[in-house]
Amino acid sequence: DPHGTIYQAVCAGCSLESFPVTPGVVSETNNSNNCNLGAIKLDFEATVRAKPEIDFMNDTDTICDTLFVQLSNKSINAQVFEWDFGNGLTSSEEEPTTFYDNFGTYTIRLIATDTICDIADTNFIEVVHDTGIFLESGFTSEYIGCDSEFRALFTNTSTGSQAYQWDFGDGDFSQETEPEHLFQDTGLYIVSLTAINVKCNKSETFVDTLVFQDTSSIPDPLVEVSLCGDGSVDIALDNDRRRYRYSWDFGNGVTEEKRYPSYRYQEPGVYTVSVDINDTVCNKTYTVDFPIVIQEIVTEVFIPNAFSPNGDGINESLEVFGNRCDGSSEIHIFNRWGEEVFFSDKPFEEFWDATYKDEPAPIGIYTYHLRNGKENYRGSITLFR
Repeated sequence: DPHGTIYQAVCAGCSLESFPVTPGVVSETNNSNNCNLGAIKLDFEATVRAKPEIDFMNDTDTICDTLFVQLSNKSINAQVFEWDFGNGLTSSEEEPTTFYDNFGTYTIRLIATDTICDIADTNFIEVVHDTGIFLESGFTSEYIGCDSEFRALFTNTSTGSQAYQWDFGDGDFSQETEPEHLFQDTGLYIVSLTAINVKCNKSETFVDTLVFQDTSSIPDPLVEVSLCGDGSVDIALDNDRRRYRYSWDFGNGVTEEKRYPSYRYQEPGVYTVSVDINDTVCNKTYTVDFPIVIQEIVTEVFIPNAFSPNGDGINESLEVFGNRCDGSSEIHIFNRWGEEVFFSDKPFEEFWDATYKDEPAPIGIYTYHLRNGKENYRGSITLFR
């Protein structure tokens, strides 16, 4: 067989004397009248077997990233041993020790040699190094690029470390685990974190970039005196954002904190409307002032009862007075036969010039119907020439 043992079968007994045997044989004869089969085994005990072993519960130890391995040798009939540990190291000891600095899978080879019979055997085992100090540096940052305070909060995501060195890229440093830092101005900052494993004297560095730059549009409010003439003001907001908070001061002791306040002055005069716009995200406040003049305040509708379009430049058209803030408005003017001689949906801006179908309307009495918001006005006017 492959181990050098010889097995031979021969005729034995054949009704004669028993086949010669040594002590421990199974049977000298089976008492058969015929020949018996005798088996002969010749073992020169010349087999060599290489058998390396590792008890992973007791023969391995990890310090930092280094795996130490104690090898045991179960080889037989061997006097010389050649170990190759797969890490660039070798040994001729019977039961050597080796180590692995880097993670990975390694193949250990043992060649066991019988120097008496000049034969050898080779065997392999594998060792996996996947346990140690997994040092990793990392962080996340929370900041607002348009923040006027240039404030940043850092969250440390490093593993396997006990000490830290922060470089904020602006000349400032910190050894805190999770610092908060105030930068001085807008710009690009390269922030680095070095995580240190003190026990194993190892370090890893992570780098990220922070940019402080206000790219948002500046709020642009506009305040104008309303054309309706009732003392109210019209407010428009360009570049408005949901994060803005508005504080209004109407220059007469009245203040409001609304996006679009509704305010009506009670007295004519010169006022300064001031608005503070607080950007709640970027931590900025904008202040804008608007000087306005309230010349007159019209609160009632006035329709003349007569007019005289005779070319003298006085009362040439039927001018209707009133405020324009009560919603939709329109005026209808009828002659004595009920024909509509004039219509306008802008009764306080467009006036009847006493013509009908491009001809001068005749002298006489005309009726009108004025609707201003929810109010209705009816009456008559006299046309003179």
